[in-house]
Amino acid sequence: MVNAQKGELQIKLGEEHLKARLTIDALIRIESANGCSIVQTAQKLSKGECTLTEIINVIAPALKGGGNNFTPKELSQKVWKAGVIEGMRVAGEILTTALDSGQKDEGNEEAEQKSET
Repeated sequence: MVNAQKGELQIKLGEEHLKARLTIDALIRIESANGCSIVQTAQKLSKGECTLTEIINVIAPALKGGGNNFTPKELSQKVWKAGVIEGMRVAGEILTTALDSGQKDEGNEEAEQKSET
């Protein structure tokens, strides 16, 4: 089971279900590899302007944080096998989680539940 408040998520890449985890280090690696901020990468992805390299640069650190250790070539092959659109979807899911991290008050789950009822 994944803990979303710790930046964990379960992603499906093709037929594989993989655990991913976003840490501040992973976010910095994504920004460094893509040469722009997380927000700018998300904007490029939403416009369909991300390259395959940028998509893989988003997926790789998240999977590594989740305990997966794929070589760049192995990950590229997994994305290719799953399909470019699937890779874009996974990258979008990761970026959405990155942008949403820290938005919830961890110590106030009870108040949050009450407000939902």
